[in-house]
Amino acid sequence: MLGGYFSDRIGRKKLMILSEGLRVITYLMLLLSNLPGSTFPYITIVFFVMNSICSGLYGPASEAMLLDVTNSSQRKLMYSILYWATNLSIALGGTLGALLFNNHLFILFMLLLLSSICSFIITYKFIVETNMPQEEQNKKRNVFKDLFLNYRTVMKDSLFILFILSSMLLFSIESHLANFIAIRLENNIHNV
Repeated sequence: MLGGYFSDRIGRKKLMILSEGLRVITYLMLLLSNLPGSTFPYITIVFFVMNSICSGLYGPASEAMLLDVTNSSQRKLMYSILYWATNLSIALGGTLGALLFNNHLFILFMLLLLSSICSFIITYKFIVETNMPQEEQNKKRNVFKDLFLNYRTVMKDSLFILFILSSMLLFSIESHLANFIAIRLENNIHNV
């Protein structure tokens, strides 16, 4: 809810850099809280939640940037590429994570940290800001009131709300499928 709002108010690139920088910190903390020989599961959970919040800020800003830099004829191709890249990365990342999780958790978190650092550098050096918010316009706004008014307008569109609810249900099934398969394999398939 907040990612899109703040990407409009402070700029897409700024929000992407902020959230990616915070993700680097969360991955560093995940690495440090899971050093070989000592693990801290409660600290791990806290930083996983913080990492998810950062992803929630990053996603809408990057989606808005994609809309800013493409025209309507290019979007179908771009969203197709994004969809396939996301699914491929989930499949490859899930496989790599499953292979490394039990015996090489430190290496897994090190790879996550390194990939996040690379993503931060690429975003910082090569992404160009597509939304330049007006400073004086932002100073006059009450964030909470503005957010409430924006979402009140959205809530009046019943077809859009139905679309959002169905998308949430579909996403919840898709996102839990990988977890379900991993647990099912762990419980039902034994080493030969």
